[in-house]
Amino acid sequence: KFSVCVQPLLPTERSCVGQAMAQHLGSAECSRSVNASRAKADDVMEVCVVGAGFSGLLCAVALRDQGVPLESICILEAGPGCGGVWREGGVGDYPGAACDVEAYEYLPLLQRVGFVPSRKYVMQAEIGGYAALLADRLGIMPSIRFNTRVVDARYREADHGPALWEVKAEDGTSIYTQHLVMACGPLSTPKFPTISGMGSFPGPTFHTAKWD
Repeated sequence: KFSVCVQPLLPTERSCVGQAMAQHLGSAECSRSVNASRAKADDVMEVCVVGAGFSGLLCAVALRDQGVPLESICILEAGPGCGGVWREGGVGDYPGAACDVEAYEYLPLLQRVGFVPSRKYVMQAEIGGYAALLADRLGIMPSIRFNTRVVDARYREADHGPALWEVKAEDGTSIYTQHLVMACGPLSTPKFPTISGMGSFPGPTFHTAKWD
């Protein structure tokens, strides 16, 4: 009975996360059978990951590598693609956007995916494209539900059967899961400055995260 908040991990740390969760999941087979009155037509999962940026994708890869069935893992992504802030239309999608960390350090699992970055400091489009390539080549894509924005998550105790997280999406559907991983990232929601007189400024204004 726990929830995990995932942040980007070093390569040596990623396998540890998967091993720890997989060991716990191995002793939690009872989660596969859930009170039918609660589940109804909704989904029951062992692990639900919120966010299809690199943190969410790597969490799913690590869990799958440690033996957690891929069909027991779902990734809920508010946008239409992988990559988090780097995806097309994400908050990092503006002219000239690039990563200031060297590509061979920033992009994970390059050798396993079989990808060679085009330059030392890659641009936004290449980073977002690589996230989608990683999910596809490592078999994670079928577990991702795009355009699914999470609006609520509550831990539900039960008189009979296991206690579960109920994760509600904006479209009204619910997913029940034993483990909830919040990998939505702190950069996905832009913060607008509060500047005196900003509301009466007559000229155009925009935020780089909402490029017009």
